[in-house]
Amino acid sequence: MKSLLRTLAITFIATICVTNAFAQDPAQRQREHRQDTSIRANRPPMQDTTKRRPHGKRPDRATIIKNAEQEPIPEVTALLKNNDGSYTVNTSAIGAKVIGFNGRVPLLIKISKKGVVEKVEALENKETPRFMERASAILDKWNNLKVKKALKKDVDAVSGATYTSNAIKENVRLGLEYYKKNK
Repeated sequence: MKSLLRTLAITFIATICVTNAFAQDPAQRQREHRQDTSIRANRPPMQDTTKRRPHGKRPDRATIIKNAEQEPIPEVTALLKNNDGSYTVNTSAIGAKVIGFNGRVPLLIKISKKGVVEKVEALENKETPRFMERASAILDKWNNLKVKKALKKDVDAVSGATYTSNAIKENVRLGLEYYKKNK
């Protein structure tokens, strides 16, 4: 008996809802819709105060490369001999055409006086910090290798930060080749 009453109540309520929805004149519904959209259309556009691009709207790869190539090449000494006989290679100018995910990825490569790579570190860049952090995992892959072996070392790109890690690998290669030619 209760289930029959419940079914009748649900049917009655549904009938009232459907009847009210169709009782309104279609022309009246259309007029109300036009009025709603015209109010929305006359509203002034919201101003973007964050200056951030909307989620998922990043420039395409060609635009990123074009913008990076138009940036001025920094005037830095590419190879610096330190007082202790070691060398420091700055790839800012050498690798100016090497583009990561968001732009250039310059590096400092420290080489001992015996020709052993002591440290590779990233300089200021435009990479997304999260991806740069991932890609930075490969920076120590060349440590404690002679320059000749470091040049031959095949380092895998980091999954999820491929463009950035490939830019790091290319900058290391260019920096070590520059060191070999100019030491």
